[in-house]
Amino acid sequence: MRRLLQGPSSVFREERTAIIRAAWTHLGLADTQQIGRVAIYPKNPDIVFVAALGHLFTPNEERGLFRTKAGGKTWKKVLYV
Repeated sequence: MRRLLQGPSSVFREERTAIIRAAWTHLGLADTQQIGRVAIYPKNPDIVFVAALGHLFTPNEERGLFRTKAGGKTWKKVLYV
């Protein structure tokens, strides 16, 4: 079972083992600071969209809509704000 967590400044994924012990893996977008929404495509959980607000009062590169097709291994900015 996998679950996504939007932390205060990036995205993490939970991996559960057979021992029922959870381990969280950092998935990138470290400088987003604020994440408005995470949407997982229902037919393929490796496709995820993240709406990143970024720094609220200064411009930064990690503001916009990001998409991964690889379960968070790589991210592509698909909408610039």
